Amino acid sequence: MLIVTLVLGVAAGLYPALYLSSFKPVAVLKKLRSGKSWFDLRKALVVFQFGLSVVLIAGVLVIQRQIDFIQSAKLGFDQDQVIVIRNAGGLPNRGEAARDALAQIPGVKNVAECDGMIGGQNWTNNLRVKGSDNGQLVNFLSVGYDFIEAFGLELKEGRDFSPEFPADTNDAIILNETAVKQLGVPAPVLGRQIVWSEEEDTTYYAKVIGVVKDFHFTSLREEIKPFAFVITPSRTWLFALKMSGQNLRQTLAQIESTWASLVPDRPFDYYFLDESIDRLYRSEQNFRAIFSTMTLLSLIIACLGLFGLAAFTAEQRTKEIGIRKVLGASVSGLVGLLSQDFVKLVLIANLIACPVAWYAMKQWLQSFAYRIDMGWWIFALAGGIAVLIALLTVSMQAIKAALANPVAALRYE
Repeated sequence: MLIVTLVLGVAAGLYPALYLSSFKPVAVLKKLRSGKSWFDLRKALVVFQFGLSVVLIAGVLVIQRQIDFIQSAKLGFDQDQVIVIRNAGGLPNRGEAARDALAQIPGVKNVAECDGMIGGQNWTNNLRVKGSDNGQLVNFLSVGYDFIEAFGLELKEGRDFSPEFPADTNDAIILNETAVKQLGVPAPVLGRQIVWSEEEDTTYYAKVIGVVKDFHFTSLREEIKPFAFVITPSRTWLFALKMSGQNLRQTLAQIESTWASLVPDRPFDYYFLDESIDRLYRSEQNFRAIFSTMTLLSLIIACLGLFGLAAFTAEQRTKEIGIRKVLGASVSGLVGLLSQDFVKLVLIANLIACPVAWYAMKQWLQSFAYRIDMGWWIFALAGGIAVLIALLTVSMQAIKAALANPVAALRYE
């Protein structure tokens, strides 16, 4: 960083030093040196700086809309007001009692058992329909009887697991729509036998008892994958508690107290599911913060450059401004005269930057399976913001020059 700082400092001072040292004293005194190349370089820098700013502004707008879309997207299950107790597995003779006691707390609507979590850890198994060679890797969770209801998963057809059907613990399976499609389960889907595993001469089957509508159990960067639920009491290691949302702090205190009385040898280790889901997009949120900071810094640098150029131009045209005022030019007319050249530069920057911004943001959005559509208004807004900032920056210097006393301007030099 020290080396980069030194190099940038030398580079920043090198051009003006070489430029000034190239002046011939006689030419300076006779004002034969117009400084055209210096002025052209300034214009190029303004176009570059504002072009970069437009790209960054458009990027911030697209990133913000995509993250808002992700956070407001319907995931297909209810993640709100759900806490997950991590260390609920391996509780001989206490697991059922703890589950029932937690379910009796007034603020708790459902207690679901599971061996993983939607939006978190789950398992995979290679499944196929009986009589078919179309094997597919399917994500799955082992859950309790109340899991589907607790998470608001919508049954498209069939039924949920139920203690009224003892066979559910051995050979029942619930698939999502994508699993039905990718496995090629023929209609009618209910009652079809799915090959769960094979050991030497023994094949284990699971009967389809229900189909749930698709839901997002991973980041929206990925398309919905096949998913299945089975009920295996011995594999439930987590408790997921769906709460009513009223008196949340009091309900949490009651849950912790109940847990401490029934499972005193284990701490009350829990997390909120919506916070866990939110962590899936932490990198995007960090990227948005960094990108926004870069955009702000870019705009400040561009405005400083434009302010300097406006001051330089106003100084060069001091006599012209004075003559125009004497001849009756208005302040607004002079401001427009001094501003129009800079607005042209920013418009040129917009023409160059908008296609670049569109391509860059299109490439970034390709990493999401579910994404927003980039409307033309995003780039028009980015360009408009850049033009407005440029006008405000230039107008400050232009108004100052236009309000100056014309007598002092005509006596200049």
